Amino acid sequence: MLTIAAFAISIVSLMLNIYLIVKTKKISVKVITKSDVQENIKAEVQRSWGNLINPNSFESKQIKRGYQMPKRR
Repeated sequence: MLTIAAFAISIVSLMLNIYLIVKTKKISVKVITKSDVQENIKAEVQRSWGNLINPNSFESKQIKRGYQMPKRR
């Protein structure tokens, strides 16, 4: 139970760090993620962090709008 809480806290802190980086428009970014026992990072976590580079992706739009859902047209 403690490891799940620690993992959740690390993900939240990473999201906050990326949000601050996007807001301050820094170019160089180093993201450190926690991995599981076998040193594997989950595929959905890798995919979501990778999509932040694309400005039109769902994840980057969420961060730009302060974690709000993208508006439907």
